[in-house]
Amino acid sequence: GTFANIYDDLADVTKKHDLTPLLKMAHAYAKRAAAAGLFLQGAISSEDFLDIYVSFKNTMFETDVRGEFQDAACAQADELLLSYDQRLRLPLVSAFVMQTHELCKRKISFYDPEIEPLDYEAVFNPISYLSSINQ
Repeated sequence: GTFANIYDDLADVTKKHDLTPLLKMAHAYAKRAAAAGLFLQGAISSEDFLDIYVSFKNTMFETDVRGEFQDAACAQADELLLSYDQRLRLPLVSAFVMQTHELCKRKISFYDPEIEPLDYEAVFNPISYLSSINQ
């Protein structure tokens, strides 16, 4: 799915390249977003997401916490996410990252290694997804 593709592609980038501080922070934003999508699909656990969230915060402090730097990194991540799917706009991504973080802090998880993760379309368009499988 899209979130898994983003996550895997980001992993490949870090294996092949040394990243500048700006790219490192953009990478962290995009990875956190992909992980939130994977969490909402039930593909990763709340512990996995929280590990990525902590790594994101650490990257923020390792690079630059100033607003203009963070805005630039976020814009680069936004551009990357949009290259995978035009629905991955910043307001939506921010909303599901914040919601995922809240669910994980409360130890609520959809992850079960015995169950296939939700289809990507179910996360973005649950009404049409549910109607398509109920026909």
